[in-house]
Amino acid sequence: MSAKVFVPPAWPTTDDLHEADNDCLFLAGTIEMGNSPDWQADVIEIVKDYDIIVFNPRRVLPPEGTEDIIKQINWELSGLHKSNTVYMHLCANTISPISLLELGLLQGTQSTTKVIVYCDPEYLRMLNVVTTTNHPLWVNPFIRVFDDYEKSIISLKKRLDIVTSMQNF
Repeated sequence: MSAKVFVPPAWPTTDDLHEADNDCLFLAGTIEMGNSPDWQADVIEIVKDYDIIVFNPRRVLPPEGTEDIIKQINWELSGLHKSNTVYMHLCANTISPISLLELGLLQGTQSTTKVIVYCDPEYLRMLNVVTTTNHPLWVNPFIRVFDDYEKSIISLKKRLDIVTSMQNF
């Protein structure tokens, strides 16, 4: 089996979720209304051979109208909730306010969802991310922030190796 990728509004079937033993990866991070590099495609290529479900919020066309935007938001929140691994990529020279909101939601949860954040050294809010994720009152041991892309990918692969090895346990 290989990774099954879902883009809004598509959602995995119960059979899909069962086949992957609920091992889901959510790709959070910079989209900037489609004006950022398609880093999601690169990550999908890297994880394509894992038995996982990948939630990719980057659509070919951005949502149009209030109803479509609400569906997108709900899809993303459901995907974040369902995933046991989140890979967040924050691109240089962007603000990515929705990604910051998602990171805040993940930081405040008591789940064991592993969050791997790649924060480009030129990301405009890098100091906010590093300071917030390290604050002693809000630290979440399941969030790890990297300023080196290759190290973040190594961490993601290690996480997926662990998660998918449990499928056959």
